[in-house]
Amino acid sequence: MALQLGQAILDDLLILAYSFTGDTLFDVDTVQRIMKNYLEYETDGSHFGYKEEDGYISPPLSDMERVGKLMESYLAEIASNRSLPVSKFIGLAKLILEQSRITEDGMYKAIDIYLKAHPTITDLERKKVCSLMDC
Repeated sequence: MALQLGQAILDDLLILAYSFTGDTLFDVDTVQRIMKNYLEYETDGSHFGYKEEDGYISPPLSDMERVGKLMESYLAEIASNRSLPVSKFIGLAKLILEQSRITEDGMYKAIDIYLKAHPTITDLERKKVCSLMDC
């Protein structure tokens, strides 16, 4: 799944999780594992594609940018879920590589939605969430 993340759309990542309260919850842990595997393959290079001398090539930068944009959209989508803990939001956001962000617009939108949906988080948690964006 991680190898095909660049071809995914937002609906592919919105995996519903079971909830006792009836709220719509998404399986953030699974998406986080997929993203970690994608980054592992991407940074290793030899797993993702062939090296040039062996006939392998690494993924194009556009693929990384697409994945970064997809993950920002995913963050914005799940940010309004009031049961999403700060630690999970931050953990997932930190997986989005700086080089995959063309602008900070997607991250800003996700952070804005999260802060509005979670007005009771502490000032320290707000600072941690806001520090995810490169101002």
